[in-house]
Amino acid sequence: MAARWSGSTRPSWPGKPLPIASLKPNEPESKPESILRYGYRSFHRAWAIVDGRVCSAPRPPLWRTYGPKQLYLTSLLTKPLGRGPALTATALVPDLDHFSGRGGKDVIPLYRDKEGREPNLTRGLQELLGGAYGFPVSPEDFAAYVYALLAQPAFTKRFQEEVRRPPVRVPLTKDPELFKRGVALGSELLWLHTYGERYTHVGSWSAFRGKAFWGKAPSAYPASHRYDPGTRTLHVGDGEVKEVAPEVWDYKVSGFRPLKAWLDYRKKDRRGGKARPWTGSSPPTGTRTFLGNSWSSYGSWSGPWTSIPSRRSSWRRFSRAPSSPRRSSPPPPPTKRRPQERNPGRRIPA
Repeated sequence: MAARWSGSTRPSWPGKPLPIASLKPNEPESKPESILRYGYRSFHRAWAIVDGRVCSAPRPPLWRTYGPKQLYLTSLLTKPLGRGPALTATALVPDLDHFSGRGGKDVIPLYRDKEGREPNLTRGLQELLGGAYGFPVSPEDFAAYVYALLAQPAFTKRFQEEVRRPPVRVPLTKDPELFKRGVALGSELLWLHTYGERYTHVGSWSAFRGKAFWGKAPSAYPASHRYDPGTRTLHVGDGEVKEVAPEVWDYKVSGFRPLKAWLDYRKKDRRGGKARPWTGSSPPTGTRTFLGNSWSSYGSWSGPWTSIPSRRSSWRRFSRAPSSPRRSSPPPPPTKRRPQERNPGRRIPA
């Protein structure tokens, strides 16, 4: 995995990253500057060695925007989208291929600074929406509305021809109440997909419980896994996770299967490669927690619309409701039409 540094950490560059084996143990200068979590893939968090000496692709502009209010949306803005959501989100700095494991370098930060003072929105858009709806629209509200529309499979299925010609366009409803409904639905999804780190007003993450549960814990680090749709059981080694919905197992993000990839990455012999350092030990507690609390949730993986008819009908209301014409939105200034090298990412399109 590539190491990265935080906005407050400025490692020195010796010309190119050093092999980890060249660092001498038990010496102060050999200790990593930090070890931080980052968004490895959609719904998949991992740990990175945050040290310039072993860093391969630091992407400092993104790290400079990382803060307690930041939200990163990832997608394919220059390539056709496939089955699944058109957007996924993370509260952590995302990997180059966070969205679908390949070619998804398009990252949209909600803010252009780590303090969360400069929204990454076209200037004038918030004022325009506030005037049209009769109430103020915050950057978080706008991101939640966009996420409610784009972050679930119904969007790419409904607009399958349009998503083949990037970038994706976001329809803005003229109905203030429908916009509020979108904000509420999107806030719930973003709360789930960021593991309760953003949109904290939705609920308590520590109290959240999914539907799946360990029927039998694995006795050793798993060498394989398989899913039985008839019994809704996920077999992980000799362990069993009960009540895993078919929608969860089959969930895809433009061809990428998050659940299967997460399991493949943690097999005893990963993709036929060298065994992990902890081969032969029992699975870490975090494995069970992640499966039981995250993969088991319909909302966290496949979106509320796959299992709750009333919410599917709510999405149909979004797709069929009159929307504002594109020309009514304020155009971005010429300097902001294309991201410059110093910019952290793309602006959210309207």
